[in-house]
Amino acid sequence: MSYFRGEDGFGLYVHSDLNVPTSTAVYVTEAGEIWGIDAFTPSNRSAIFLPVSQYAQALDQYRAFLLDKLNIDPPYQLEMGIDGIKNQKVWLPTVPGRMYVENPVGACITNEIIARETIEKDTHSRDALKRFFQTILEKCGVENPEVMRNLFDPSLGN
Repeated sequence: MSYFRGEDGFGLYVHSDLNVPTSTAVYVTEAGEIWGIDAFTPSNRSAIFLPVSQYAQALDQYRAFLLDKLNIDPPYQLEMGIDGIKNQKVWLPTVPGRMYVENPVGACITNEIIARETIEKDTHSRDALKRFFQTILEKCGVENPEVMRNLFDPSLGN
């Protein structure tokens, strides 16, 4: 573990000897905010990959930590974002028995997307993520509603 200080708080991150940036950090502000930061950097930057299950699992872990370890009850404020996406296409979710004529598809008209959600105790993590992923699809020209259903269907491994 390594630490860093900011003007308004203190943070921790896992230090890597591989000379690559860390992908995870936790920051606590003097105002009492706790920021958990997970940066997902795909190995292929030619298109946007939407790993809903990985995001939902990470969110479940953060929520459990806040509630079970720190005794902090909901509501929680969630902020999600993606940047550097202008003109990029989107990889469509895999659907067993189906092939796409074209994959990836679309082209993003914006360079960044940020979504904010309030998570109540009874909010499922997948539901908290829906607006963020829906906005990515819309801003990248993927308008087929079936894509969104498939993206959030856990039986498809998404």
